[in-house]
Amino acid sequence: MKNEVINKVDQYIQQMAESLGVAAEHVYGILVKQQIVFGVMSVGGALLSLTLLILFLMFISKAFKEADIEETNYRFSSSKRANNFYGSVVISMREGYPTYWFPLGMLAILTLILLILAIISGIPHILNPEYYAIKEIMDVFK
Repeated sequence: MKNEVINKVDQYIQQMAESLGVAAEHVYGILVKQQIVFGVMSVGGALLSLTLLILFLMFISKAFKEADIEETNYRFSSSKRANNFYGSVVISMREGYPTYWFPLGMLAILTLILLILAIISGIPHILNPEYYAIKEIMDVFK
């Protein structure tokens, strides 16, 4: 059984090499490099997402710390006036509380989940690219 699978894999690599006009070792080498590229892109994308999420949370934190809001009371109503950009961000977030906070919280949680999945799938491709190259070839036969 093992020999049949190995023969099929070898035959597939030979066919790919013949159709491309290169040696079979070259095709296998390209598949291994492609697995490394996939892993680096997954981990890099995850790190970029994490950086953007941290920057966004830092912006929101800074907005609440540095908000300059002036509250005026009139005869029958009160209003808030922002004296800086951060104040306008805070007023708009406070006025539409569920409208802003629920989607932002869900987006942060979803980003963290996708970040963890990208790292979990990317690191093995970097550490063991030969396994994933062979696995990709085996998936062709399924």
